[in-house]
Amino acid sequence: DIQTQKVPYTESELAKVFEGQDAVISAVGAAGFQEQKVFIDAAIKASVKRFLPSEFSSSTLNEAARRLVPVFELKKQVLDYLKEKESTGLTWTGLATGPLLDW
Repeated sequence: DIQTQKVPYTESELAKVFEGQDAVISAVGAAGFQEQKVFIDAAIKASVKRFLPSEFSSSTLNEAARRLVPVFELKKQVLDYLKEKESTGLTWTGLATGPLLDW
């Protein structure tokens, strides 16, 4: 069963709903890329094992992609943040599915 919950995007509120989850998948759009840092901190607080950031497009690790689509720099900052948080035990997976042609 899939359950949905509407909560404020604060670390403490998100941690409550993340409690007991093995993974968190973020599917936010460009306006929410930076908010993912709060999601990540909440996932750590809730002992979530894996986080999947909103990385569903070209690889933001690719410098050429970041030059072509400047908003991807925000996505790279999220990946850098995840790398910093690896020492907490949180693992992560970024899914680069290819370019978005119908934007």
